[in-house]
Amino acid sequence: MRAVPQERFRAAAMRPARRTEAERARRRWMQAAVPALVCIVLAFHQVLPKPPATSSDFSPSRGLELLLIGAAVLIAMTLPARRHALPPVSGWAMGLVLSFAGWAFITSIWSPLPLTGAVKAIELAAISVVGWRIASSAPGEGEERRRAVSDAVLRALMFAVAVLIVCNTIAMRNPLPIVTDEEPGFSNEGQRDRLMLGFNHPLSSAAMLAFGVVFAYDTNLKPASKVAAMGFLGVLLLLCDARGLTAAIPVGIALGLWFRAKPSLIIAWIGLIAVVAVVGGVALLLAYVDPVTLLIRAFGEDAVTLNSRAGLWAYVIDIAMQYPLGGVGFFGTRFYILAAFPFAGHAHNSFLEVFVSTGLPGLALLLGFVGLAIGRLLRSGDPLLAGLMPLVLAEGNLNPLFFVPAVPMMLFTLALFVASPREASASSRAPAALRPAAAWR
Repeated sequence: MRAVPQERFRAAAMRPARRTEAERARRRWMQAAVPALVCIVLAFHQVLPKPPATSSDFSPSRGLELLLIGAAVLIAMTLPARRHALPPVSGWAMGLVLSFAGWAFITSIWSPLPLTGAVKAIELAAISVVGWRIASSAPGEGEERRRAVSDAVLRALMFAVAVLIVCNTIAMRNPLPIVTDEEPGFSNEGQRDRLMLGFNHPLSSAAMLAFGVVFAYDTNLKPASKVAAMGFLGVLLLLCDARGLTAAIPVGIALGLWFRAKPSLIIAWIGLIAVVAVVGGVALLLAYVDPVTLLIRAFGEDAVTLNSRAGLWAYVIDIAMQYPLGGVGFFGTRFYILAAFPFAGHAHNSFLEVFVSTGLPGLALLLGFVGLAIGRLLRSGDPLLAGLMPLVLAEGNLNPLFFVPAVPMMLFTLALFVASPREASASSRAPAALRPAAAWR
């Protein structure tokens, strides 16, 4: 019986050394993961003016984009990825993304912008590889690994936002310039003032900031620091005036908190009853209030047409039905729609954009990817994935997000890779003879 306390004391004495080694490994991982993520963010959120959307000519901004993506890949390859560190479903997700990138590269052959399509397909594969290396080399297991990734993402985004603010100060003499979008075609678009970070569309910046808010709430930061980070990014998001993303964030955080709490059956039933009550209340309200008038009052006169997207979507569907098998070519949509819709460089919908550019094969891969992500969320109950899901579904139906080389796609696949399943506590999984309570009986 005396051997048991001795072994226990010896194990307790070894804990500080193990903790120190784990902290060192985490620090080394951060020193590579954060720079790789910073390179990805700044590659797609430029500090240099961008060329026209229909141009394939070389420009300084495109050269910087390729340079930063290449640097991210090289940095990520230095991370010591662990074999079988991620669950099989992560490999399936990676396979779907790479399969789409391969098919997109093929469709670029008949794209009106073949060079742009080919480069963008390679970029999509590259950011997926970076995400995979970061996820598979992240320290710890399960929740510990996910939180390490959230910490790295938040650090990278905060640094990138600081760089963009410095860029604004130098180029525009204003750290937070509010610009008026005067592009023709959008209803009331010219009346909406929005924050511009660097030389990027405000909606692109808004998506980056919205993802940052969700990752911030999942970090290991102390509550005060977490609230400060979320508040800073949230204020910038409000200045971008992205209504869909702003409305989706509270839903995402609430859903993430719900899954983090791991509700019991009784709490789940209470939640279901609450949802039914809210839906019933809204239905009752609509019986006495004109829903069109309500939408206009809440979101503006362009709410009914989704800011002129309804007409654009009908036009895009007509084009897609003419090229159902191979599409018009990856990143070739803009060549077909800019003449009719000068404000639209894309279909303003992930599923329609993929369908019109890569045809039914690309759409099938996208639907498989989204279905896999939803299934992963329902099986794992991962709070980070739950927090991001409303954002990607809301924004993905208003702007291209899925299967597009950009920061949101990179961060969502990263969250999908590290989504951890619900697990019982260590003591409940251990045999009875090894449980602390049983050992001291």
